[in-house]
Amino acid sequence: KKPAMSMKERRKQRSKRQPGFKIDRGVLDELPPVDAWEKTRPTKVATAPDDQKEDGNVNELEETAAKASSLVEAQRKSVDCLTFIRKRVEESFPMNDAAKSIAEQGYFVH
Repeated sequence: KKPAMSMKERRKQRSKRQPGFKIDRGVLDELPPVDAWEKTRPTKVATAPDDQKEDGNVNELEETAAKASSLVEAQRKSVDCLTFIRKRVEESFPMNDAAKSIAEQGYFVH
């Protein structure tokens, strides 16, 4: 019976493992990898001075911030879903065969 491994040892062992397969991206090498993100700059939000804010205005700002937050969260979920789909397509679709067939015959049948 093997001694129980700590979580730290398990993570270390997992990190040493090599992936079981290598994906030949072929014509997709021109595209940026799906895991790469470009740096973005934060947007500046102009706010009114404190003495000019009214209760209605404060509530409106909070409501707008809540809507914006939920929209950002929905967009993140959408991007995660699309990234997952793109990765699976890249892994399973025979891109090189399709490109070769289209170049030679003008069509591809999968």
